[in-house]
Amino acid sequence: MQEYSIFFKFASIMLLCAFLLVPLIVGTTIPFRDGLAIESGQNSCVYAGSEECVSFFTKVYGINGTGGDFSLQYTYFAFWFGASIESLFISARALVVTMLDFGYIVKSTGVALVLYVIALVIASLVQPFAKSAIAYFIVMFVPQAILLVLFIGRMYTLYRRMVKGEAKGTMRAKFKRRLMGNR
Repeated sequence: MQEYSIFFKFASIMLLCAFLLVPLIVGTTIPFRDGLAIESGQNSCVYAGSEECVSFFTKVYGINGTGGDFSLQYTYFAFWFGASIESLFISARALVVTMLDFGYIVKSTGVALVLYVIALVIASLVQPFAKSAIAYFIVMFVPQAILLVLFIGRMYTLYRRMVKGEAKGTMRAKFKRRLMGNR
């Protein structure tokens, strides 16, 4: 069981380091949100020239162009959320993939898909954010947020099972052999 303990200590430290990145992400995005929004918005100027896109970009840059509600600058209030969730998710996913727990990954992805569709319907229909860019931006990261919680929960569950000596069925045999040094 010592081998499992070492792995899970490493995994905990890795996730802790990823969680410590969140304040850095917040500190480098929220104070600079206007600049980030304007910089990324420059790409849209190419599309704003076509007639089909004028009505959309008038809403983004026209009426709300000074940073009011639902403007591009306002949407960047959620940028830290997406960047944080993505960095944490990548770390948690790497740990679950390392354990070769692909069956759980598939099941949890199905759960995330169902909840993503529900979140998308809510973002499209519920006021005051219905059909706003910030609502869709947040919804875009809902699957990663759900999978992050599920993967961390799975890590905890597997660790508890292994501490109790119930290793059977918790990881694939290949991972067990690799962890113990028997290739």
